[in-house]
Amino acid sequence: MLELQSDAASEVALDEGDREAIDAGLLRVLLKRQRFSSSTSWLGFGFMAWLMQDAVAVDYLAGWVGCMVLLELLALGLLGLLRRSLGAAVQRRRWLHGLTVLFFVYGAAWGSATALPGLWNDATLLQVILVCVATVALFSIHNLSTYWPMLLAFCVGVATPLWGMGLVAASGAPQVLWALCAVLMVLLIQLYGISSYAVHRHDIEGRVMARKLAQQLKQSNQELTEALQHVQRLATLDPLTHCLNRRALMDALQQEERRRSRCPVALGIVMLDLDHFKSINDTHGHAVGDAVLVAAAARVRARLRETDLLARWGGEEFVCVLMQVHDESLMAKAQDLCSHLAAAPLVLQPRALTVTASWGIALWEAGESIQACIDRADAALYRAKRAGRNQVSR
Repeated sequence: MLELQSDAASEVALDEGDREAIDAGLLRVLLKRQRFSSSTSWLGFGFMAWLMQDAVAVDYLAGWVGCMVLLELLALGLLGLLRRSLGAAVQRRRWLHGLTVLFFVYGAAWGSATALPGLWNDATLLQVILVCVATVALFSIHNLSTYWPMLLAFCVGVATPLWGMGLVAASGAPQVLWALCAVLMVLLIQLYGISSYAVHRHDIEGRVMARKLAQQLKQSNQELTEALQHVQRLATLDPLTHCLNRRALMDALQQEERRRSRCPVALGIVMLDLDHFKSINDTHGHAVGDAVLVAAAARVRARLRETDLLARWGGEEFVCVLMQVHDESLMAKAQDLCSHLAAAPLVLQPRALTVTASWGIALWEAGESIQACIDRADAALYRAKRAGRNQVSR
């Protein structure tokens, strides 16, 4: 089963629209996670400020906290603008570039906590703050990995103050070690971030492909349904006259026969055979003969109700099934069809041809099989032929 799903998915090619949907899906994950992070990060830097209140001057600490609050508000605003422009590629890229720059500054603000004056005088507190900053950087894998440039910018921002202190510190100073650790941290976070990005992209790509495959399957099913309906129509219709064929008519009559066992059904059979049709074929050719059959079927069909049935029984012979009729109305309808068929030429080329038919009718009697009723109508048709054609017999 898994192999079948894999094979089906491999046949779904991703187009530009699908790639846009994947990118938008990745950004939705980023927006959801980062909006939550930006709304709650005050707990983190608030806790750090509380830890540093005795070691760092109030002015420096207040400035750092104010900077963090301002950057959080800017981040929330840009994230909102990005969310509203997910469907517009140009605007989306613009806000992403802005957010990437902002997150570099934001990361540098987090990292600058390690450079606040007075902190390096307390080794234990310094280590705690360094662990807090490293934890924030590690959390960025979860928050920002769906857009790698932003993850890289944030981590580089976090490490920049440490790198700056390492560059100006004397050889062998602790700042140099922490700067090297920051390099290692950034590299490890990027490795894990790339791996996390691949997992997220694969997941979202799978959903997009599944939706696309579902759409294709739906379309294929619709096309198959239409094709089956077309085949069913072809199986039930005569290809020349588009009347029911003989088998379809018998299926319909057998249904009526089963229905009659539950409730009375008033039904009449009218059989007609075009007069002298063989001579039309012999004199004018089969193309004209076919045109006569088509025109005769159309003329008879035009006089029937929607509930009545018309089928080509074979050759130039047709059967009409009239619903809800009695003996007099069946005869009247058959005579109307007979006169209407002969009232005007059926074809005009190569010359006008007026065609008549012989008609046999039978009313379906109680206790009688439908085949017996058809046989009686067929016998009546031949009586009409023997009586001179172009007439109705019962």
